[in-house]
Amino acid sequence: MEPHHAHQIEETIERDVRLDLFRGLGLWMIFLDHIPNDGAIGWITLRNYGFSDAAEFFVFISGYLAGFIYGPIIASGFLLSAAKRLWTRAAHIYAAHIMLFLIFTAQVARTSRRLDNPMYENEFNVFNFLQHPDILIGQALTLRYKPVDL
Repeated sequence: MEPHHAHQIEETIERDVRLDLFRGLGLWMIFLDHIPNDGAIGWITLRNYGFSDAAEFFVFISGYLAGFIYGPIIASGFLLSAAKRLWTRAAHIYAAHIMLFLIFTAQVARTSRRLDNPMYENEFNVFNFLQHPDILIGQALTLRYKPVDL
């Protein structure tokens, strides 16, 4: 079988908008969970009603969606094609994360210096990175160094 058949199988899988709805709800709940002193609006998110929060809910639905899309491709014998597509997707997400890390860190450093308030660097956990970027860039690239809310 030729690799372009895997793409045809992927195109025949009909999108389930219910999964998109639940992922969207998960994203909204993540947003609402990050509002400080949210009062009553925080009670509509999952963090108050179980052992998981909205981020875990979002990851679960996304994983289910990946299985829903790539499962039939793998079942049809296109394991390498599915693995290549998943690896490409993971590489795109990794690149986006690194770009967000760099932009976030630069913005916190700029704001801290512009407002002459080094507390921002500590509050967002970028102080150590700004003091030792030569050492911590490796940890950032391996996703072990994480600023707050990234």
